[in-house]
Amino acid sequence: MTEEELKKIYKSAKKIAMDSFNKVAVGDVREEYIRQLKEKMADKLEQYKIDNINQTEQECYMFLNNNYESIEHKLRNQEYQCLDDLSREIKDFEQFYLDQGPKGPCYREIGLEFCYKSLAEGSDYFNKTVQNELNLQTQLAEQTQKKLRSELVELKQMH
Repeated sequence: MTEEELKKIYKSAKKIAMDSFNKVAVGDVREEYIRQLKEKMADKLEQYKIDNINQTEQECYMFLNNNYESIEHKLRNQEYQCLDDLSREIKDFEQFYLDQGPKGPCYREIGLEFCYKSLAEGSDYFNKTVQNELNLQTQLAEQTQKKLRSELVELKQMH
């Protein structure tokens, strides 16, 4: 849940608690009990904020990992023609996450960090794949060149 939603719930709960307390509280220590109640409620709010952050992070990463699988699959199967195709798909994925993903504190930052990290890893993977293909082509060209040189030497020796 967003921090605003949490604060709204807190304010509502605080009002209900204070109203209930004020209906029954009497005596000289009433103000001290109100101060203690407010302090305990503030402590609880801080704990709920921490729990909310942790829960949001878990939900966000679960959503991101589950929905990123198709992009990762395409990348591993070399279905992207160029790096721009991968970049566009990750940008679309980012927007999908922002629209459909879980909301909460830092959800935007979590999504952006995930997408940029995925783009960097995807770029690295894409570049390594291209480099491997280039190395293979270079080896094949060198082998062909050696073969042609050998054939040329044989032809020269025959004439």
